[in-house]
Amino acid sequence: MEINSQLIAKCINAERKAQQALFEACFPFLIRICRIYSRDDQEAMSHLNEGFYKILKGLPSRKQHIPFENWAKRIMLNAIIDNYRRQKSYRQQQQMSPEDIKALEQNMSVVSWKIRQWMRNKCSTG
Repeated sequence: MEINSQLIAKCINAERKAQQALFEACFPFLIRICRIYSRDDQEAMSHLNEGFYKILKGLPSRKQHIPFENWAKRIMLNAIIDNYRRQKSYRQQQQMSPEDIKALEQNMSVVSWKIRQWMRNKCSTG
């Protein structure tokens, strides 16, 4: 992998060709990491895109004494972990216990009753 300080400096200055060259240089080792923690290639590519975006955003704050490859791997792993946590939180919100469902149904019936009452009052006075 040939990543030099000039390429990184150009990426910090948002030069698209340099960002593309960095992506191509990093792709082989980053996609391996993504495939390890993904169910399929589509999810791996999603992780790769999100992680590489974070790598580009983090370049200005990268410490020079840390080897780029090690730093990029760490950023990628953190991006994958963040994604997992978001999905886990979403799944937990989507799963409701039977008690929660019953309470929701009761609340919905109360709301429905109040709407019917409001409609009756509105129709009788209007």
